[in-house]
Amino acid sequence: MVYVLGLNLNHNCTACLLKDGKILACASEERFSGIKNHLGFPFRAVQWVLKFAGITPQDLDLVVDSFTTPMRNFWTITQMKEYFVKKGGLGMEAWLQRYRAMGYKPAAAGLRAITFLSRHLFYSRKRHDRELSNVLGVPVEKVKSVDHHVAHAYATFFGFSRTPECLVMTYDGGGDGTCGGVFLAKKERLRRLVSIPNSCSLAALYADVTLHLGMKMIEHEYKVMGLAPYADQVGVERVYKEVFDGLFEVDSSLNIRSAFPSEYFYEYLKGKLFQKFLGERRSLYRFDWIAGAIQRLTEEVLVEWVEKAIHKTGMR
Repeated sequence: MVYVLGLNLNHNCTACLLKDGKILACASEERFSGIKNHLGFPFRAVQWVLKFAGITPQDLDLVVDSFTTPMRNFWTITQMKEYFVKKGGLGMEAWLQRYRAMGYKPAAAGLRAITFLSRHLFYSRKRHDRELSNVLGVPVEKVKSVDHHVAHAYATFFGFSRTPECLVMTYDGGGDGTCGGVFLAKKERLRRLVSIPNSCSLAALYADVTLHLGMKMIEHEYKVMGLAPYADQVGVERVYKEVFDGLFEVDSSLNIRSAFPSEYFYEYLKGKLFQKFLGERRSLYRFDWIAGAIQRLTEEVLVEWVEKAIHKTGMR
């Protein structure tokens, strides 16, 4: 028997236990903490999946983390244990406020972000694996990592593919420096053709729109998508042309490019969607028009990307 523990150490942190290649148990930390989209290390989820299987950490053959660059995360595992377990956790709302203040605004806030992140600059993969080994009580040789989008691609291929050879495409807000990729799957192996950098993340723009509409980023995007079909198409067209048209393009090499880096999307939207009136910030457009326009942009860009990938590779 071979036991593999898979870990997601980002938002909605999760533990998944496999036995001989089959999923045996899977749980997200939010189920135990009561904190939606719990960010950090899934301590209680790990305990639960091991207990469900009736095994201990010493029985694990492999522990796999879905990120290869731990220095991109704000918290070390030790800090996670101190804060998330002993102090009760950090809700997504508080995390977003820090996220904005510390790292994703230009100019002055950028200086604060550099100061903060420099403390973690030397939080190496080796140190990360060593801490993971100590926390779980497994030999460090059993701790491995896999590129974030490779993990997405393999999960898609093994979970949904009905053919031994196919085209696999991933796209999200970002992970390990990229927000998407194009892969060719053949004989249970993946070959990456294209990587889309985080700086061109359409998902980041969608998340910023969600935030501007007064909802929670990385949680309420589905509400924006659900709102989009109800918008008046004349209004949607207006917002699309005045705000979103031309922000993204798909080139012949299957790269998705943005007009400027994603770190500036929030400020761009603030200037385009709102104006000051008697000292108050007022929206220039109806909320449903905005939802319809960002959904249209998302669908058009991603459909074009998939169609070009199929045409270029000759695979589906």
